[in-house]
Order: sequence, then C-alpha cells, then structure tokens
Amino acid sequence: MTLDSIIAALRDPDAYPHRPEAPIEILRTHISVIVLAGNRVYKIKRPVRLDFLDYSTLERRRHFCAEEVRLNRRLAGNVYRGVVAITREDDAAIRIGGRGTPVEYAVEMERLPADHMLDALLDRDALPRSRLDELSHLLVDFHRTCATGAGVDEYGTPDELRRQSAEGFDELDPFVGVTITPAARDHLRAAATRWLDAHEPLLARRVREGRIREGHGDLHAGNLCILDDRIIAYDCIEFSPRFRCRDVACEIAFLAMDLDSRGRREEAAHVVAEYAACASDPDLPTLLDFYKPHLALVRGKVASIRAADAALDDDARRRAVAEAQRYMHLAAGYTLPPALILMCGLPGTGKSHVARALATPLGANVLRSDVIRKTLAPDATIDRARDAAALDRGLYAPDVTDRTYDAMQRQAMAHLVDGTPVILDATFPARARRTSFLDGAAAAGVASIVVEVTCADMEIRRRLRSRAAEGRDASDADERVYEHARSTFEPPDEVPPAQRVTVSSETPLEDQVAAVIERLVGAAHGQR
Repeated sequence: MTLDSIIAALRDPDAYPHRPEAPIEILRTHISVIVLAGNRVYKIKRPVRLDFLDYSTLERRRHFCAEEVRLNRRLAGNVYRGVVAITREDDAAIRIGGRGTPVEYAVEMERLPADHMLDALLDRDALPRSRLDELSHLLVDFHRTCATGAGVDEYGTPDELRRQSAEGFDELDPFVGVTITPAARDHLRAAATRWLDAHEPLLARRVREGRIREGHGDLHAGNLCILDDRIIAYDCIEFSPRFRCRDVACEIAFLAMDLDSRGRREEAAHVVAEYAACASDPDLPTLLDFYKPHLALVRGKVASIRAADAALDDDARRRAVAEAQRYMHLAAGYTLPPALILMCGLPGTGKSHVARALATPLGANVLRSDVIRKTLAPDATIDRARDAAALDRGLYAPDVTDRTYDAMQRQAMAHLVDGTPVILDATFPARARRTSFLDGAAAAGVASIVVEVTCADMEIRRRLRSRAAEGRDASDADERVYEHARSTFEPPDEVPPAQRVTVSSETPLEDQVAAVIERLVGAAHGQR
C-alpha cells in the first residue's frame, strides 16, 4: 500500500483502538507524517532516502521507530508509549495495532498540550525566568548521564567538525541564489574556517574532558513542553548518531539559536549563562561563536530542502523559502561586526517593518525617531487639523526635531561602543543629518550603511489612511505630512554606492533583508 492510502484510511476514527472523538489531523514534514488522534499522536516515517537518513524499507522504518522510543524516553519518559504496527486486516481495513499484516509502523505518543510548548509560551510572554533556570538545570543533568567515549567522541573532534562544516557548505550549493546569496555563503564559509583554525586546541581539549555526549540533537522551542510539574523534551534525533553525538555546547547553541531566531536574545543569553555556571563550563560562550551560525545554516538548509518539495503548493513553498532565508540571515548576522544601519525614506514606505525584520538576525537595537520624539516632548500636542503651513509646530517644531535626532545619535553611539548593532528608524530627509550620523560611526571605527526604503505613491497613501484609522502606531504621519515630506526629501545620493542600498517594500520582506545583509557583508570585507 502507498503511504497516501494508509493516511487516507487513518482519517477514520474506527482505525484506532481508542476511537478518538476530536477531528483527526494530519501534519507532514519532509521525513514524517504526524497523525493527531484525540489524546494520542502517531508518528509515521515517510519511505524516503536522503543524504542524512534512510527510511526506504519497512524494516528500517520499524527499526528507527524503536530507536526513537528508546532515545526519547531519556527526557520524555512514558510520553513515548511504544511502537505500534499499522495493519491491513482480512477485510482490507487499516487498523492501528490490529492483528493483520503490518503495512507500516508508527511511534505512539501521549499528546502534549500545544499551549504549553515553549514556543507558544514565548509568543504569549508567559514564561517565568525560573522555568528557564529549570530547563538549564535539566539539560545539565541530562548531559551528565549521556553516553560519551568511544562511539561518541569521534563526532566532536576538530577534524570531524572541519569535515561537517565543509560538507554543510557544499550542500548549500543548490540553494545559492535562492535562499542564500553567494556573498553570504562565501563569507560564512571563511568565518567558519577562521574560527576552526583559531580554536583547534580548545576543540581537542573538549574531547579529552568528556564534553562530547550522545544528546538530544534537536533542542528547539517547538520540541520542549513546559508543564506545571516538569519539563519534557521530545523528538530527539534517532536516524543518525552524527546529529545527536556532539559537544554539549552544540546542543545548547541549538536552543540559543532558536531563541535568537524568535527575537528572544535575552532569554537565550540567560539559558547559556545558567547552563555554563551549573555545568562549570566557562568555554561554552566561546564555542557558541561557531555552533550558532553553523546550526542556523543547518536549519536554513532543511527549510530549503522542504521548499524544493514538488508536493508543496505555491503558498507553502513561499513560506518555506522565507523561513530558509531567515535562518541564513541569522547565520550571517552572528558573524558580522557591529554596524550602524540608517533607514531613510518617505513616511509610509515601510521603514519600521524592514527595521524590525533586520533587528532579529542582527541582534540590533532599533532606535525609532517617533518614539524618541514623544519621550523628549511628552506634553507637546499634535494638531490633527493642521495644514501644510503648520507642520513644524508643537511636537514637530524644529527644536524638538533637533533634540530628537541628537538624542538618537547619542543613544546609537552608546550601543555601538558596547558592541551592539544599531538600526536608526527615521525619515532622515536631509543630507546634513545623514552625514552627521555616518561621520560619527566612521570616527568610532564602525561600518555604516544607508537603507532607503521606497514604495509606490498609491500604496503609501493606502497605508497612511489605514494606519490613521487604526490609531495604534507611534507615527503621526498622514497624507499631508507625506506630501510635505515628499516635496522636501533629499535622496541619499551623497552616500557612496557601496554604503547604500535601496529596497522596495513591495517586494518580499526577506528579499529586502537579503539585500541589506549583502551590503553588510560587503562592508565587512571592505568592498567598494
């Protein structure tokens, strides 16, 4: 039988011994099919053979189902109930755990509450810091019990890491120009090589210290369930010891990278610091400089592979490509030096949207003029009935504008001195203002680029009307402000081409981010 015909039969509640009442849901990944049936989950391995796994025969799928249960019970206990046969009965009916001929196998699990997954808790800002401490301590204790030595250590040697890194970059070749730019790929390859060259003695010492362990291999927020009385980590990598036998720093880097990708850098830093302290592992932060970009590229490659699946519809493919690009951008962001990114453009072009998208992969602070202005002049008023001749009064009086940009520049330089990238989100309509910021960055020895965001006139007007109707944005710009700004805006032609990039907010957001990353890579290599 084909997997599709088996899945179709499993939509019938009579196929299950516990007869689920809730609608049966089917989820698909590039290597598995997950069946959600009431309070049970059945995970079926797709009959595929890839570079990193082989599920091509029924016996191999049964074997890896058993391995998945064995390995995952270390952190998830009896959530993993066991391996069940999917059988074809004498009447041709398909059953879970029937008496007929096995046509497939599945891992049977207890269904965990979706609203207690770590990613869901983070989305709701519902995770106390104490639970992160608990998670860190759980992982320290787990790693202490994991296998090490022969059969494990060889996956963490300097030579093996060089091989894995080189192989990973070679495997990106089909996706260059699709989900990663050639310049970003070459930059990341060079950065990885430099790090490995500089830290070979440290890596060899990690092996001698027993820091290479047979761990989980896929520790991200979607695989962690935070219950009131315990934390469950599930979905460990079972198909390849290479992906779960790694330096414990790699395991923590995976979780930290995932948190970073969600804009949760503070939580990521807290987990790393707590784990390092509890495990007496002071070298951990140094190792993350290699492992985080390496793992971001792995996630980007996996999403790229999924995007190439011919079975995807156009929307699913676009989402997969965007996800892959986000991980590639995160990898590049880890390896780029701090920079000043000056957004400029007319009101309503989407500068703030682009700035927020850039902040996540770069770990940058966004300084928004609309917010700073209202902090400096909280008592100033806005005349919503103003005409074009009254656009420079109250909150938008010249002295308030000068104070706003001065405060923004002071804050920007303070962040840059601390080694944090800065994104300046403002109209920056005048050459003199832009020059002041760029000269300040140059004096501090920090690279800077100008990102001009453009948009069609009709779309800008539609956005401004919509924003005014909602009344939730910090910006007060309306169509009259836009008209005034358009008549006085000075294009950033004074900025050298190597230091300037123009993006259209009507193109996919991740393509805009890619253009900026490309320019930052060029700046890091002194390209002109």
